[in-house]
Amino acid sequence: MITRITEKEELEKALAQFSPDVFTGKIKALYKAYGFSYPFLKFFRSEKAVIAFYYASAVICGEADDEISEFCNISGISDLLIAHGGSPESILYIMEYKGAAVKADLKTDTSYEKVYDILKDGFKIDFDSWYTDTCHNVRHGISEIYTLEDISTATKMFSIDGIALLSLVAVKEEHKGKNYGRRIVEAAAERLTPENRVYVICEEALVPFYKKCGFEKTAECYNKYESRTEL
Repeated sequence: MITRITEKEELEKALAQFSPDVFTGKIKALYKAYGFSYPFLKFFRSEKAVIAFYYASAVICGEADDEISEFCNISGISDLLIAHGGSPESILYIMEYKGAAVKADLKTDTSYEKVYDILKDGFKIDFDSWYTDTCHNVRHGISEIYTLEDISTATKMFSIDGIALLSLVAVKEEHKGKNYGRRIVEAAAERLTPENRVYVICEEALVPFYKKCGFEKTAECYNKYESRTEL
């Protein structure tokens, strides 16, 4: 049976049965950012899973069964990230940083407008929705945006329980192929270690790139509805 979680203690207890990973981290980051006060974020639990609904997206830690799949479908979820239960065409790879790169001088105070100017060369992304979410998370100390020479960018989505997730890696179009992507990924990963185990989640096409950056595949997960290059 699936029930709604409305109390902090209940959410913490439900998540405590799982070892820290990118899924528990994403759910905890959502709670830390928004708590239970916003209608676009809801938490649920079943016997073997915890679910976070964020607008029309969902993250599931634990084991999803047919009941959860049907629950997500009925709830209008258009994008679902899950550790198990996807199909071969929806496979994503969880990769962990194992390298030791030379640190670079990353900026963390670049304006959102300049960051977006880089991001739009790598993603189909709407400024208002990206800014609203990112600004909120940065302001609450959950996320951090890195830039290198105003040419490349990467975002620490969260660092919780010794788990950090990097995403939104992009390079200005005219500078692609000049090693800026690798440099910012390695520098951001080094910035987050040794306090954290640093991960990315990517499609198969990006696995070779992240291997060059010092990452190794550690697990597979699934995006059951929509295929995305970055999360």
